[in-house]
Amino acid sequence: MKREQGQTVVEFTLVFIPFMIVLMSIFQIAHIGLTALLVNHAAFVVTRVGAVSDEKNVMIQAAQKALPFKDKQNISLEILSKGDDTELKIRITYNMKLIFPLVNSVIQKAYDLSGYQLPISATYMLPKETVPRGETEIHLD
Repeated sequence: MKREQGQTVVEFTLVFIPFMIVLMSIFQIAHIGLTALLVNHAAFVVTRVGAVSDEKNVMIQAAQKALPFKDKQNISLEILSKGDDTELKIRITYNMKLIFPLVNSVIQKAYDLSGYQLPISATYMLPKETVPRGETEIHLD
């Protein structure tokens, strides 16, 4: 009887550890997907604001409002438009901190990352617009 109890503990451990690894991987992948979705939305919002206003400070504020992350210093904004003034192309990159150490080591090896951050970026392009007279103020709410 005592031997069977020991066998149960061993079997539980052999099943529980791989189950937790799979569960953590699912959570990490869902977190990466949600972050990518938020960064894509922020790229749209910033490009929309930038299509009306050329001020980079206003675009940075729009990016910080569109991304609900506490670590705002991990957000970078690039204006990719060159030459032609009729279109605005913007790329936003967010260096996402990975949350599960075991999954992080697998992702680091797969993507050759340094540190526990995964860069997630989105690019968006819109035509520039002219603002009607008297409507120069932009509301970010």
